[in-house]
Amino acid sequence: MATDQSSPESTSQKRQRRLKQDPQFVFEHTTTTPTTDPIPIVKKQKTKSVSITNEDTSDANLYQPGDVVWSKLGSFPWWPALIYRSDADGGTHTRTLNSNNKSKRQFFVYFYGKYLEYAWLSTRSLLKYAGLNDFIQHAEAAVQQVATKSEQVELANRYQLKVSVKKRVQWDEAIELADHALTMTKDERIQEFKDLLNDVQTKNNNRRRKIVINKIGQARQYEKDTMETDTERQEDEEQVTKNKSDRKSDIKNNDKHSPSVNSNTNQHTNNNEVEYEYPISSNNQSFSYPLNHFIQANIPPLSNYEQKQIVEGLLHHPNEQNITLDEAQKFANEKAMEIVYENYYRRMDSISSEWFYDSILLKYPSIVFKYRSWFTNIELNTIPNETDALQLKQWQIALMIQARIKSEQHQSQSINNT
Repeated sequence: MATDQSSPESTSQKRQRRLKQDPQFVFEHTTTTPTTDPIPIVKKQKTKSVSITNEDTSDANLYQPGDVVWSKLGSFPWWPALIYRSDADGGTHTRTLNSNNKSKRQFFVYFYGKYLEYAWLSTRSLLKYAGLNDFIQHAEAAVQQVATKSEQVELANRYQLKVSVKKRVQWDEAIELADHALTMTKDERIQEFKDLLNDVQTKNNNRRRKIVINKIGQARQYEKDTMETDTERQEDEEQVTKNKSDRKSDIKNNDKHSPSVNSNTNQHTNNNEVEYEYPISSNNQSFSYPLNHFIQANIPPLSNYEQKQIVEGLLHHPNEQNITLDEAQKFANEKAMEIVYENYYRRMDSISSEWFYDSILLKYPSIVFKYRSWFTNIELNTIPNETDALQLKQWQIALMIQARIKSEQHQSQSINNT
């Protein structure tokens, strides 16, 4: 059997390990495609990623109480949180943790949401919060700036936004709360959160008080019930025995006049006793009505975050210079079908054209402002027929673009006059 003979030079070089990028990574087009050219032998140099914060930093002023941050805890997705003071640790918001002869800086956070969960997190698991779009742009820039492909994959896995179906609603609500918090000052955020914690503590105390009162009442009722005399119990047992005897006698005498039984009931006979067991109806459904309603209407049930993913894909499309309206609609429909199948394991054959206009173009005007050439042929002086919904939506978009152009012209004139 013939075997390949390797030269001394080839044996001294180790074959580089191929790394596979996580397919769940939400940011696309962040890694360079490999080429077939031979890789030159270069001396390895240690590179530092600009996006990773050193865990052993001693800067206690990196975050202050009232700062809104992105936080990463275990397998949970990146979640909006608020830097706050820990009452259990003397009211401090930061501390150092010694692990493996290394000092790590940690900060105390409350996660936004109705459950008010909290944790101590290291600086590596925290980022300044400035909105969802800023996070996406920061992650894409961080992935593109690193030198090696292994570092790109590492950052891609670190910044992925994989939110489960169960957590999606809570995640969207947390982002809305964090966006609202950005409109306030740090002192206003702290005071608002302090009032929220006091309100929750009051409600919890009232709930505990009600539970204690209910338990005392149940104990007293049980004690009252157990004080029943033996004579009363014996009378009850005699009455039950008498009722059974009367029932057997009635069934025996009126056997020919027994009531009719539905064909769906099950009949059990035991000597002279006849009992009927009626089936329990079941209304179990594999999918809820709203989900079926949307899918049957060819409308993908997507969250705001998932719609923003599609919008970001269109705004940064690889062929953004020459992409047409039909190509953009096809891109959005394919992405929506993939998300629906990943979330609900349901394949959609088609998607309504009105969804693309209502949920993408009209809801996020930044797309139509960037791709104005799609609607240059729309006649603005003629109102379309009301029966054609798509022409009405295109006419509405053309009016939005015209208003935007006039606003830009007015701003440029104001600048020139000044």
